Amino acid sequence: MTAAFPDDMPGPVREGFEAMSSVLHHCLAALRGPIFDVAARDDRSGPMHEAPKRGEPARLPQSTERGSAVRPGVPRDGTDCCALHSICNTSMVDRFRARLPELDCVGNRAVPVDPDAPPPGAIGLCIAAVLSSHPVRAVRA
Repeated sequence: MTAAFPDDMPGPVREGFEAMSSVLHHCLAALRGPIFDVAARDDRSGPMHEAPKRGEPARLPQSTERGSAVRPGVPRDGTDCCALHSICNTSMVDRFRARLPELDCVGNRAVPVDPDAPPPGAIGLCIAAVLSSHPVRAVRA
């Protein structure tokens, strides 16, 4: 099943979406709304925009001072499933594993999502955590 592209999806994001497996289109399009909904309810992330990250559509705060990108995509282990990705240089997914054991996290950045079921409430918590987190940046001397 191929999902229809929303009219407001930016061209470069649409290109990343088109390059993905058609099996994933439905899931990835379905996650777009919940990401924007969570961001709208959580003032820590601020206004959102979409941009390609690692060749896949990502949603991120417009201000880099607000938080980090959340990217629906495919886990890098080759699993053909839909997952939400966070930045990998944090312990975010480890915290998800500890606090939300019902999620089956993959590696240090992916939270798989069933494309045939509504995202569970725990996914909203993960989205909010990523959108409001700040990566640790190297301090220059």
